Amino acid sequence: MKYYELIGTIEGDQEVLFGSYIKGEVEEEKECEQTTLRSQGYRGLKVVSREVKETPDSEVYGETQMTYFDSAQGITITHKRAIKELKDNGVTDLKEFYADLGHHETYQAQAVLAWLGY
Repeated sequence: MKYYELIGTIEGDQEVLFGSYIKGEVEEEKECEQTTLRSQGYRGLKVVSREVKETPDSEVYGETQMTYFDSAQGITITHKRAIKELKDNGVTDLKEFYADLGHHETYQAQAVLAWLGY
C-alpha cells in the first residue's frame, strides 16, 4: 500500500511536512500551504510516495476503500486492455478516444479512466 508525504528542505535538512494514504490530500496540502511554507524557509517541496505494510486506520480514514481510479495509479496497460475498459464502459466509437489520447501500444491506466470520467 502506498503512503504519500509532502517533503521539504529547510536549512539543509529534509522534513516530512504532511502525510496521508490519499495522494489528493497531500497534493492539496502542498497547493494550499506552499506560500506559507516557502515564507518559513522551506524549499524543494514535493509529494513522494513509499510502500508501507500498515493499512490505513479506519478511525482516521473511515471505511473508505481505494477507488478503481486510485488502484490504477502508476499502471501501464496495453492497447487491448484499454479497448476492453472502454467497451466495458459502453464506448463503441473509438474515434474520440484516439483523438484525445492517441493510438498507442500502451496507455497509462489512470489516463484511460480519467478519459472515461472516473
